[in-house]
Amino acid sequence: MTTRPSNDGWQTPESTLVDHVNYVVMNTFREQRAAGGFPGELDSPATTAHIEHTSVRVDGADLPGMHLDTDPNVYGVGVAFTDRILTAVIARDHLTDITLAFETLASHPPAG
Repeated sequence: MTTRPSNDGWQTPESTLVDHVNYVVMNTFREQRAAGGFPGELDSPATTAHIEHTSVRVDGADLPGMHLDTDPNVYGVGVAFTDRILTAVIARDHLTDITLAFETLASHPPAG
């Protein structure tokens, strides 16, 4: 997901990653993790305290980023730029099948 941060400062890269993780958990693992009616209350939601700093591959280069590796159902990763925040949330069942890396459209020009 690509997010354009708000200008008023309420949204941080960390809060964006946490929101993305909790959104995916709430919508993909609702039966296991949510209580009550819709939208329900998420059991053990991610918080910014769970975030660790790590390198994240973007366009073939390792950049300073963050990950959230404490949720039992998903793994979240993110990286912030001055004008956007990139996040990805992957179900743990699929982690062995993919390589986590971001590629910007600028690194893949349209076919001519």
